[in-house]
Amino acid sequence: MEGYRPIFDAFMDSPGARHNQLPFKTLEEFLEQGSVLVGSPEQVIDKFGRYQEAFGHELSGVALEVAGLPDEENRASVETFVTEVLPVLRAAYPSRVWASA
Repeated sequence: MEGYRPIFDAFMDSPGARHNQLPFKTLEEFLEQGSVLVGSPEQVIDKFGRYQEAFGHELSGVALEVAGLPDEENRASVETFVTEVLPVLRAAYPSRVWASA
């Protein structure tokens, strides 16, 4: 989470964030109440599960590259998502859209 803090701070200082008047004032609020998937594999799986239960999505788009995060950390994050998070999500929330995939 601390690696994401400078990115969040820069985003919150951007004209877009100021214009949109986001309800989040701290990174902790954003992580808890926002849609961002940042944290351990277990935290991401839990948050995704809460969203799936609330909205019933069968197909979700997930941005895997974070602007401002070093390439090495982006690659490690994608690898973790693909190897540790995605298999759990696919097993827990099967989709008719990708049933044959």
